[in-house]
Amino acid sequence: WKPLYSAISEEKVKSDSADDNIIAAFEETSVRGILGEPIPYADLTVGVSKETFPGENRVSLTPDSVALLTKAGLSVVVETGAGEKASFPDATYVAAGAIVLPR
Repeated sequence: WKPLYSAISEEKVKSDSADDNIIAAFEETSVRGILGEPIPYADLTVGVSKETFPGENRVSLTPDSVALLTKAGLSVVVETGAGEKASFPDATYVAAGAIVLPR
């Protein structure tokens, strides 16, 4: 076996199974010890900004992705016009549950 060093706890984990090593390195107790309590989705907001690079037509989230995030309980704020070049008007983001605001 090869020892696995956890990026989270920096503790040496030994096992014959690589899967066991990975699981042990990222156990919930190790993460909580460093990061604290998890933040509820209702307290999180995802922001989608409009691309400013010339010729860039992509957007970071589609309206379908926004719908999945809002269904999970997250808030989503989209900059006005963020999806226009990707053929997603602001109204589709609003229909998916996002808040559309100017910069």
